[in-house]
Amino acid sequence: MVSTFFTLDKQVTVTAAHTFRLQVWVSGSGWSVPPEIFRYKTLPTLPHDTDRVCEYDGVCSYADMLNYPAAASNDHTAFFRKNSIDITYEAKATLQDFWETLQTNVQSLVDDIDAVQAAAVVETGTEYNSLFKVTVGQRSGGAGNSVYVDIAVTLLPAQAGEIAVFVVEDVYRDSVKRDTSVISVASYADIEAYGTTVVADALYRVSSITFAIAADKVADVVAAFHEDLTQIFQYQADLVDSPDVESIDVEASGSGDLTFGDLGALA
Repeated sequence: MVSTFFTLDKQVTVTAAHTFRLQVWVSGSGWSVPPEIFRYKTLPTLPHDTDRVCEYDGVCSYADMLNYPAAASNDHTAFFRKNSIDITYEAKATLQDFWETLQTNVQSLVDDIDAVQAAAVVETGTEYNSLFKVTVGQRSGGAGNSVYVDIAVTLLPAQAGEIAVFVVEDVYRDSVKRDTSVISVASYADIEAYGTTVVADALYRVSSITFAIAADKVADVVAAFHEDLTQIFQYQADLVDSPDVESIDVEASGSGDLTFGDLGALA
């Protein structure tokens, strides 16, 4: 496997105000990875102001590389990526500490990208009720000791069923989508209540999810998902085996008209 690499160039100068200016830029990268690895955030110059200023926010994580654009957008997206840093410190020692930490964080990003390229699949292709297949994968890239877990549901050939069995909700801050939160595996009622169309500030259903979790918790969480998936898939299998709804007639005894107010007495 070809390893990821980034070539960092730097320049230190003394400003007219007798501060130390550090300029860093990525002059090369490998493994088809873009050089924009520095995360920036846009902030209002004043509270509730429409004018914005861009501020360096750290080295990107693997997830940041996937989720944030490589340039600031006109819609004031809170985070974006650049391939350079221009920052000033009053003390040279502080600048040197920043530079050393920066190199460490870039190396962590390199390690995460390499680990993703060699991602280990925890479980592939578990079949349920001869209708559905669930693929579970694990890859590094989360904060600290966490990893990303990917779970996707597909139909087996020549079968029919509802594969959007995960209930999710988009998370917004400052009117900008930041993340998608996994709520649960859908219940029978959820299948009827929630659609598959993305709706802001509302729950909806999808067929695949990705979430970050502590590495030592993956097995327990995947087992819990299996239990919930088994229930919803068994429910759908039962519908396929017995699609007809049985109707019965109920006769009321006694005299008088039945009104809505009387329904409680029947419970």
